[in-house]
Amino acid sequence: MLVLYFRQVVCETKFFLGATWLKIFYHDSSTAQYFNNYSEVLKCSSSSKFSIIGEIDAKYKFNDKYEFLLEYPELNKYNRWRQTRNPKDNPDVYGQKADGYEAVDIYYSGQFWGGLVICSIMRCAFDGSAGHEHWFYAIGCYGSWLKPNAFPGPAIDSNIYYEVFIVFLWVRIDNTMIMNTLDETLMRTYQETLGITLEKTVDQTIIETPKVMPRTYDSECDMMKATSQREVESDNFSIIPIIISIFFLDI
Repeated sequence: MLVLYFRQVVCETKFFLGATWLKIFYHDSSTAQYFNNYSEVLKCSSSSKFSIIGEIDAKYKFNDKYEFLLEYPELNKYNRWRQTRNPKDNPDVYGQKADGYEAVDIYYSGQFWGGLVICSIMRCAFDGSAGHEHWFYAIGCYGSWLKPNAFPGPAIDSNIYYEVFIVFLWVRIDNTMIMNTLDETLMRTYQETLGITLEKTVDQTIIETPKVMPRTYDSECDMMKATSQREVESDNFSIIPIIISIFFLDI
């Protein structure tokens, strides 16, 4: 797992199913924490609610489509698919799936699964019962369903479905996108604190290059004192890596 700073919000990525994914939504309703409004569903960050769905634009597409991973850790299963629009821009049209819907790896197809669209009945922000008034595969719920603190999860068919407490939504990204999501403020902090310049290489490694400033000294004694001081400063920063490598661990 790699932690990134995305527009002042701490985000997570992971390598899974041969691809790299950026977490764009998370909800844990086990402590009765639900979303207060639609704006909060688009962007928020807390221990039980997280979203950057509102920040996801066309640069996250692969071949003109978004690739999403809807994950249910309680069930240890997921749905992986592609669609043309961000769910926030995809209205629910009766009898139709999400625009450009393309299945990749689907465990759950019941209750009219067809990608994520805007919820038509206002019980949540988005759902996966595309083209139907049901709201299974719910994202951004405003209240509970069936069990206390639970919300509609996935479904096997019309009779077998699940209420869940936790859901993750991920969007597929590549290494170049990871570099673009690194918070520029974080990079400036490195530069200002350590007096270095951060450069992005072709293989997406960030290399710190010390800024070399010419110095003049009034005497040989002053030069020796300055050299000694720099050695002390070097020891103090010995824990700072010269090369920051970006890597992934399969979790």
